[in-house]
Amino acid sequence: MRQRCRNAFLLLLFIVTWLAIQKPEPAFAEAPKDMIDQLLPGETEMGIQPGDRALDYRAYAPDNYTWDIGYDLVEWSGWKPKLNNPFPLLLNWVANIIFTMSAFIVRFCIFLMQLGFHTNLVNEQLSLVLPIIDGLRTSLFNRFLPWALVLLAAWMIKVGYWNNQTTRLMSGVIGSIVVLAGSYWFYTHSESIRSVSETMDKLTQVTMGALAAPYQSVTGEQVETGLANAADQQLLATSNRMWKLFVDRPWIIGEFNRQISQDVRVTADEAKAIQDRAKDDDLTMGVQAGDSWSHWIRYYASGSKQRDILRKVLGDDKVDHGDHSDIPVLFAGGSAAIRCLVALLSLVATLTLLLFVGTISLILVLSQEMALAIVMLAPIVLLLGLFPERGFSFVRRWFGWLIGTLGTKVIYGFYVGFTLLVADVVARGSGVLMLQQIFVALLFVCAFLFRKKILSQLLGIFQAPTPHEMYETSKREVIYHVKEAKQSWQNTKGNVKKLKDFGKKIGSKFK
Repeated sequence: MRQRCRNAFLLLLFIVTWLAIQKPEPAFAEAPKDMIDQLLPGETEMGIQPGDRALDYRAYAPDNYTWDIGYDLVEWSGWKPKLNNPFPLLLNWVANIIFTMSAFIVRFCIFLMQLGFHTNLVNEQLSLVLPIIDGLRTSLFNRFLPWALVLLAAWMIKVGYWNNQTTRLMSGVIGSIVVLAGSYWFYTHSESIRSVSETMDKLTQVTMGALAAPYQSVTGEQVETGLANAADQQLLATSNRMWKLFVDRPWIIGEFNRQISQDVRVTADEAKAIQDRAKDDDLTMGVQAGDSWSHWIRYYASGSKQRDILRKVLGDDKVDHGDHSDIPVLFAGGSAAIRCLVALLSLVATLTLLLFVGTISLILVLSQEMALAIVMLAPIVLLLGLFPERGFSFVRRWFGWLIGTLGTKVIYGFYVGFTLLVADVVARGSGVLMLQQIFVALLFVCAFLFRKKILSQLLGIFQAPTPHEMYETSKREVIYHVKEAKQSWQNTKGNVKKLKDFGKKIGSKFK
């Protein structure tokens, strides 16, 4: 039995030594560049101007938000190895995987939010749409306009002369004249579509900028004023709030068991211990007494020698840690299980955020593409609108669809900003991290469930349908026409079969 234990220990020692030899030295102490920037466009590529605003979600790489343990699995004292408790290391490793995943999801949510609320697809693609509209006007509208006017005159004779319906005649003619005048105005001022889209963007700036004052009252943060800069500044402020709420604050609680990072600062004894360890490894570290521990921990990448020095100093109970003397217990593995719970709660809240922000951003992008498709159909719609009564109703419905697609961005801009503002207030007021993440998750679930009803009520003021209602209407129309086509095909097959049977009967009589 002793021989087996000795062989197992020697095998474990060989594996650990081989891994230590094969482990490459980090080329950089900190990540040279955020890997997410290689996958997703940044603010500059998307046309967002941060100005002097600090971007909290870019201060450190997302994979630097990992929790630390103050010891290694195997430590050496000369030639004598020491095997430490592996269970806290295993739990901490699981917690780091979950929390890193949560941090990357939040960064992706920030990208989706900026994509949905800043990208103006209508203005960017309008230069491609206008030639198509002009071609449809030349090949379709101008060619069939005389025939439409002839049908209008025939309808006027039938309704006014034969049926003697004067009121119906006047309403139908006025509607057709309004559509005809609007058609010529639209073709001569087609560039006005860009102005309408820009007006909607300015309204979005107003709704998002209106949330700056309430947030300043809660946090004391100063947001630059001015309508021209309100949208970008509020968008970036909202992104910072999202990062602090879902990543920064949970990481600080899991790492230091505190909610404010400034409460944990480097003492003189800790700074001396760091410099001594760095000198032994031929490293230079600028850590000084009074610096924030949360900054230096996240400044260096996980697994680097500098990060190892910092975590081992925090886990050394022989060093004077000042007013945070409880941290060596946390770094000795006492907080590993709690970190797993914090990571799981953060992941649940982050997934609800992804569901909410991802759905709304997708709707915003699709609604702008729908607006382009609706604008492209303008020549056909205006031509059909010359027919009395039903034509005018058709044009009015088309115009309502256009308002609905463009107005969705304005309404959702305020809705998302207001939801994040309430989430921040809830998180600050609840105090306990577990309650924070649960309340925030429930809040985003409710916001996701009620988004359609709120959008429908606000757009209903202008009698404009929501993108969801447009989709449902289009789906019903497609299903109806598909069923009609299937029924027509079945009827055609039945008629063909009857003709074949009739032909066979006729042929049998001549045999």
